[in-house]
Amino acid sequence: MNNNPMNNTYSHKEMPKELQDFNWAAFFLTFIWGLKFKAPITFLAIPLILIQMPLGLNWILLALLQLYCGIKGNEWAYKQEYWKKSKDFRITQMKWAVVAIAFCIIVPILILSVCARFLKNTYNLPELIKNSQCITAYKIAKKDIKHTDITSTTSNYEILNQIAKKYPKSSFNEGAIQVKQQKNNALTKKYSIQVSKPQGEPCSLSMANCRIDYSFHLEHYYEYPNVCTFYFNNAKGLQPNESTQKAIKKGLNLFKYL
Repeated sequence: MNNNPMNNTYSHKEMPKELQDFNWAAFFLTFIWGLKFKAPITFLAIPLILIQMPLGLNWILLALLQLYCGIKGNEWAYKQEYWKKSKDFRITQMKWAVVAIAFCIIVPILILSVCARFLKNTYNLPELIKNSQCITAYKIAKKDIKHTDITSTTSNYEILNQIAKKYPKSSFNEGAIQVKQQKNNALTKKYSIQVSKPQGEPCSLSMANCRIDYSFHLEHYYEYPNVCTFYFNNAKGLQPNESTQKAIKKGLNLFKYL
């Protein structure tokens, strides 16, 4: 009779009854724990985490999967470590459980700490809004200038008139375009566009003598006076001024606010 434990065939009946309890490591770490103990079903947690389903169904299914993994965890682990003594098997799974619980505590704390630091120290709502406005303005300005004919003799009025044709719901008065949007059966001001260009002179980015400004309007919120400025040339090149460039560069990347 072969007494080598490595040649024994595992069956559920051979697992000691004292080991048939809940496995917290399999519950919390699912596929991470499953990779070590060769439990393929635990990998179902990956698509359930990544793919969002209506009504949060994926999170309900994930919770059920975690519960199932916790119940079956020791059985799956014992298939890989049936040769261990019960005490050693418990110690191994206990170590995994400690790591799992620590992971589930430490990671949320780190995330909350980063968010708290962001909110407490450097989060600035007006600045965040300004940055987002200038990012939007940069995209709009590229299109506006691209479809505009600019020569040395082109006047401010002619440039604005060309741009205004792109916005059927806009109004053109007092040397500025008032871009509007339909809201609650009424037109409300969204942002305004102004152009400054010396008459009879070519536009140059190095001289920064021609500029286009975008001023945004926020209804039902604080009025943040913000102008995003861009210089342009006759070749339809576009370049943000220093403050606008900083706003675009900082953008909406939360880590740049830490």
